[in-house]
Amino acid sequence: MRALRAFTMVAQEGSFAAAASRLGVSRSAISHLVADLERQLGAPLFRRGREGVRLTDEGAALLPGLRDPIDRIESVLSGFRRDQQEVRLSTISTFASFWLIPRLPAFHAARPEVRVAVSTSVQVADFERSDTDCAIRHGRGGWNGIESTLLFRESLVAVGLPSFVATAGTGDLGHFFRETPVIAVSTRPDDWRTWWHGAGLDGPFPKAALIVETRAQAIAGALAGAGIALADPRLIQADMEARTLAALSLPPVPLATGYHFVTPPRSRSRKNVQLLRQWVLAEAARGAAASPISNDGSG
Repeated sequence: MRALRAFTMVAQEGSFAAAASRLGVSRSAISHLVADLERQLGAPLFRRGREGVRLTDEGAALLPGLRDPIDRIESVLSGFRRDQQEVRLSTISTFASFWLIPRLPAFHAARPEVRVAVSTSVQVADFERSDTDCAIRHGRGGWNGIESTLLFRESLVAVGLPSFVATAGTGDLGHFFRETPVIAVSTRPDDWRTWWHGAGLDGPFPKAALIVETRAQAIAGALAGAGIALADPRLIQADMEARTLAALSLPPVPLATGYHFVTPPRSRSRKNVQLLRQWVLAEAARGAAASPISNDGSG
């Protein structure tokens, strides 16, 4: 492995000295590793010259098949080398900001020995190419090759500043939406259509006055007074309780998607991953036991 890594680094840097610097070893150590690899393979891998080193035909044939496997092996090994008390969890930014992170102090108080490293991405967590231990994924569930447990199904409520929502009253919501700007999310293009019809409203659903990328940005827009946004009531519970947001007096519209705690096979037996999983499931169950909004939309 050390020789293969040395070979790929020299090929990438075009210099034994630069490769040695990147790997934190001496130039002679890199030279010995490459020479040993050439002897084992029975073929020269580099041509040395005044302008540096260049791959031979044999080296050029070997390189493409090595880069990805070496990166994957090193990623797995780094997971074993790092502090085993650390749990690396991946999720999407909206869920992390509005649901997970505000609750993590309680987990830390109960399990101060476990460190949780949270990363966010719009991409699905790739357990084969990263050292992520677990994730909270958004979707319908049923992913192949990983353990998946539903935390909760999504639903949508229409929310805005209490002063905005108060103007809706119990009157004509169609007229209300013709007079009030709405915020749409580009990554959730069907939200308004789904909510509009699910709420039993007639006519065309409103056109957006503001389009943002994520639901977190839509919630931020609603808090700033930019208009009415759609959100899952569990993610805005704190804002509803603080009365910085209010919901229209319509029942939440359920969705087929939800948030799932997922674990790859290599992490299932790790004690700290299981501790975090159990705590997240308990928090989700506790949140489901209490309605985050009242029927009158007042929060």
